[in-house]
Amino acid sequence: MTFQNSFYNLLMSGNEQAWTGTSWAMEYGRMFEYTHAQVKQPFETLDDKALQALMGLPTLFTYEKYLNASAHVGRITSINRRQREFAFTFAFDTSVAPIPHALFMNLLNNLDIDPKWEVNRSHWAVKNVNLADVLHRAGLLATGALE
Repeated sequence: MTFQNSFYNLLMSGNEQAWTGTSWAMEYGRMFEYTHAQVKQPFETLDDKALQALMGLPTLFTYEKYLNASAHVGRITSINRRQREFAFTFAFDTSVAPIPHALFMNLLNNLDIDPKWEVNRSHWAVKNVNLADVLHRAGLLATGALE
């Protein structure tokens, strides 16, 4: 998987089963929480083009802080609109090992994640951060994987 991108999806869930399968759902009201207004702008129409663009971003699948669970890196592979939520499928990138909770917590600032409130709220954010660069500097991604 290629990770070169200046944006990434952050999917955070308080459900301990959220990232154990290959599909999940997120309520519309939780979309773009903790996303800067200018970062949100290209995606906020949530039309087919915007959803395709979101699927093109690398994604960090995380759990709320209290669960003390590892985060995973991957992609959203499909998104479907429902009455009250987006249902989506996803796949983890097997070339990136799960990120231990303690290490993830140490990377919050570099990932543009608010350590006080954001880690305690299920939501879908888009961040203006090069995820591959952060992972590489943390020793989680080989240099060659950045190409």
